[in-house]
Amino acid sequence: MVRAGQFLMELVRADDKTQKFLEHIGPLPDREHYIEVEPDVEYFIRIKADTPSIVLAYLSVDGEELGYHSLLKKKSQGSDDDSQFKGIWTRSGGITTMTALRFHRTMIRRPDDANTDAPPQMWTGK
Repeated sequence: MVRAGQFLMELVRADDKTQKFLEHIGPLPDREHYIEVEPDVEYFIRIKADTPSIVLAYLSVDGEELGYHSLLKKKSQGSDDDSQFKGIWTRSGGITTMTALRFHRTMIRRPDDANTDAPPQMWTGK
């Protein structure tokens, strides 16, 4: 879970939206957060803001923007969880759909491979 002020973000399994992926925090000074995911497991990005002010969130996975933004605001006291679950957003025929993201293990290419049209990567968001 990443918390910055009153903003929270974490990756959760799509099947139950509660089970979190194992998180690691890097060394000082940056203390970057790393999430340990499993291949071919679907997930959502859970975001939440605990503030009466409106928070505008732009999401990206592996440096690639998801192409939309979300407005977050804490609901009234005593309301249900204010979390939003974000993934791939599409609209077709006036119907909006949010589908889960998935990590796939990709093949690592060696410099001597004939097909070197893509840089080697361990995980990609889809």
